[in-house]
Amino acid sequence: MRPWVAGVIDRLLDGLVAQGPPADLVTDYALPLPCMVIHRLLAVDDVATERVLHLAEHAFAGATAAPEEGDRARCELTGFATALITERRSAPGRRPGQLRGPGRRW
Repeated sequence: MRPWVAGVIDRLLDGLVAQGPPADLVTDYALPLPCMVIHRLLAVDDVATERVLHLAEHAFAGATAAPEEGDRARCELTGFATALITERRSAPGRRPGQLRGPGRRW
């Protein structure tokens, strides 16, 4: 896992360099990095990383986000987690990396 994370870090930093100044370290590095790692750990290859990041940002934004968007994101995130847990429980003994995420509409 460590070499994979190092590769992600390299790609994100290369993107910052290619983009040129000014750099937005939060948007282009600090937010995508943990999201991409969690995405990999959950083995949900059929869900766009950007979608997971969007849901996480809105679901946990607190007072800075529109309440409706936060509620919608929390419901979607709950549905996603519930479906993923259900699928993983239906195949005990398999490693998460061997499974794709459950069918979703995003």
